[in-house]
Amino acid sequence: MEPVQSVERALSILEAFSHETPELGLVEIGKKVGLSKGTTYRLVHTLQSRGFIVQDPITGKYRLGPKAFEVGSVAFSQMELRRIARPFLEELRNITGETAHLVIQDKGEVLYLDKIDSPRAIHIRSFIGQRLPMHSTGVGKALLAELPDSEVMYICKMKGMPCQTPKTITTPEQLYRDLALTRARGYALDDEEKEEGLRCIAVPIRDYTGKAIAAISISGPITRIKDDSIPEFARLVKETADKISYQMGYRK
Repeated sequence: MEPVQSVERALSILEAFSHETPELGLVEIGKKVGLSKGTTYRLVHTLQSRGFIVQDPITGKYRLGPKAFEVGSVAFSQMELRRIARPFLEELRNITGETAHLVIQDKGEVLYLDKIDSPRAIHIRSFIGQRLPMHSTGVGKALLAELPDSEVMYICKMKGMPCQTPKTITTPEQLYRDLALTRARGYALDDEEKEEGLRCIAVPIRDYTGKAIAAISISGPITRIKDDSIPEFARLVKETADKISYQMGYRK
């Protein structure tokens, strides 16, 4: 697929700024990226209107704006989160013998950032970078339980609530009841709601403000994650989530 020229040019302008050249004039930007003054001005003006570039009112030069910092911070925090969480996920997998996941919420879906496979014969068909619905996954419900009902409803309307198994929750009313139970017991449970024969137990991870920024889980077949073992598995997942949250700056 051919790259979109205007996007490529706008990104080149952002990449023109560096530690060595944190501020650039319009002509300097044009020379660096090889564009005419008119084209450079239009692109800079667009980036400025979105907060990616700001102009110094005294010198007239441009520098990266708060939006560029915000986007970069999100990417950095996700990389940091994965780096911090990985040894704890490995420990959780080793203790439980089940597949461990790390996910975040992105645009009304769960996005898988990391996965540590179970050493056992039955593997979970998930992968890093995968997107799944929130209403039918344990990790999704763990994150939904942190939101007000109005935001949960918005996500349900935006993404729908497709039925994936006979046990999938398919109405907001059912979901509200399930999320209330999730809050009360401190963990979310996907009980064959995403895939028949599989269970998932999930708990949110918090940052230094107490906000839920991600969730971790263990997933396995119902023959191993049995009814009477769910509380103990949930305790282990919660302990792991607490350790990661502590590393992310959260203090109760």
